[in-house]
Amino acid sequence: MSDIDERVLRYARIAIEETFGSIVDVDTHEDEYIDIDIASIGLDAPSDPVLRYDGGMARSVRTHRPGAYIPEGNLEYGWDILTIAHILYLTFGQIETTEGDLTIEEEEGEKYIDDKSELHEHRFTPHRHSLTLPSATFRLGKDHFEHVFQGVTVNSISFSLDDDFAFVTVDVSAQKDSADDIKEIEELTLSQAYPVAFYEALVEIGVKGESQEEVGEVESLSLEITNNTDPNAGINLGSRYPQRIIAGDFEVSGSMDIAFDSKEQLEHFWGKEDEPSDVSQDEMNINFRFKSAPYIAEIEDGESTEDVEIQCAELDLHIPTALYETVNLQPSGRSRLVQSVDFRGYYDDDSEYEVIATLYNHVNYPDEYSNINEPE
Repeated sequence: MSDIDERVLRYARIAIEETFGSIVDVDTHEDEYIDIDIASIGLDAPSDPVLRYDGGMARSVRTHRPGAYIPEGNLEYGWDILTIAHILYLTFGQIETTEGDLTIEEEEGEKYIDDKSELHEHRFTPHRHSLTLPSATFRLGKDHFEHVFQGVTVNSISFSLDDDFAFVTVDVSAQKDSADDIKEIEELTLSQAYPVAFYEALVEIGVKGESQEEVGEVESLSLEITNNTDPNAGINLGSRYPQRIIAGDFEVSGSMDIAFDSKEQLEHFWGKEDEPSDVSQDEMNINFRFKSAPYIAEIEDGESTEDVEIQCAELDLHIPTALYETVNLQPSGRSRLVQSVDFRGYYDDDSEYEVIATLYNHVNYPDEYSNINEPE
């Protein structure tokens, strides 16, 4: 019997590429990578990338050659207020940063920032017309080796939250994969921030044009942002591997489970108080807010660098125009009644987007990561 060296060492290292498929060298550009303690990895080599020639000399296939090669899959992890920026940038394609002053307060020798307006504000929005998305190099620890994927492009991200940590699932396609030596834990630089927990989230809902109100009865939520990428369109003559991965229709959809205490959500679905409207449904304005637990960051204070507690970091996911697609109220026995609400985001003429992600933290991404670029 052979000795099996069984171990568990799984992570994701992500860096934004300068151009599609230009793998980010980990030795010379290690500071461009973020490291993530991953929950699950579905990104892998493709299945059955083979061409078969159906000749007529026998009942079986005699001739085969390598075919188109497109790695695909997903990653899932409990996201935090620092690493989520790379995921949002890869999904949306645009970031606009308003720099905060990072003014430090001090009390009994403890230094902190507790005002969100003092932090950097990052606004992520989708391209209106461009079919080109940023790409990244993903280095995935798989126990005994590092599986490296270049030209990674985001097809969709799905946020989900119930009574646990907030998770994000990132569905991607890549140009190509290869192998490298696995990193040890000591070689990784993991986020200082905790994953967001369910009690650090809230939902605000209102009719478009009116004020939003916090809905305290929401028990779970999900939000999916989809680029509908088409990696097969990037397969050209002369290469097995996609030379580009283009985006398709941009879609935003989500759902909420809400403890039932009134028919208010059904009225929004109807567009009237007691029956469906023949004119229109209510256009809704939905905001998911996630507040991070305090974390320690190194902040420049004069000529020195100080350890400062960041107490007010936050991510807001705002859908300015949404329509409810379903509002289900289906009692069963004596079980308490929970209403399921599905919605879809639409292009909003005022904001000019379907969804806007606004992130507040201490990191100036366009300054600290060379390939995260603001629109010109």
